[in-house]
Amino acid sequence: MIKGFDCLIFNKKRSTYSGCGYCWQPKLSTPSLETEISPKSPYLLSESVSLFHDGATGEILVQRPRSATTDPLALCIKTHSFSGSFISLATDLPPSMPPPVSHNIIIQTQAFSTNQSKAYFRMNQQAGRNVWRTVQSFQLQDQPLSAIFDLSSSPNPKGNFWADIILKPEKYDAFWFRCLSLRAHLRPIF
Repeated sequence: MIKGFDCLIFNKKRSTYSGCGYCWQPKLSTPSLETEISPKSPYLLSESVSLFHDGATGEILVQRPRSATTDPLALCIKTHSFSGSFISLATDLPPSMPPPVSHNIIIQTQAFSTNQSKAYFRMNQQAGRNVWRTVQSFQLQDQPLSAIFDLSSSPNPKGNFWADIILKPEKYDAFWFRCLSLRAHLRPIF
C-alpha cells in the first residue's frame, strides 16, 4: 500500500499541496538535445536546476534521453576523461513549499550510473557566511532512491534552503535521471 502511495506522489508533474503533503518536481533540463558543459560554474540546466562541477572543458556532456518526448523530466549526463571530483545538481526549495523546519523534506529520484557510482543527497542552508549541511549517501542503481531530512535543528528557521545531488563520477561515466521530486510532509509531534 505504501509503495503504491509513493508511486502516486512520485509521478506528479507539478507542485501540489494537500492534506498528504506537498510535492514539487523541478524540470531537469531545457529542450535542447545535447550540450557540452563549459568549465564555468554554475551551468543552468533549467529555470530551477543548476549544474556545478570542477571539471575542465569538454569533459561533461548533457543530453535529453530519447525517452524525453514521453518523460520531460529525464536527463542524461556523460563524462569523458573527467579530471574533476564532483558534479552537483542543485535547486532552491520553492517559496510555495511549507517551512522546512516544521516538515520532513524528502528528496526522491530514479537514477542509474554505468559504474554504479556513489552519490549523495544533501540539504543546505545559508547561515550567515557559512553553510549548514546534512548529507545522506547512496549507490546509483536503477531504482527509486529517497532520503528524508529532518531540518528542525537548522540554525535559522527562516533561512534560505536548497537541495542538491552530488555525483562522484569516474573518468568515463554516464548518469541517467528519470525524475527529481522534493516533498514536504508535516513532522509528527509526540
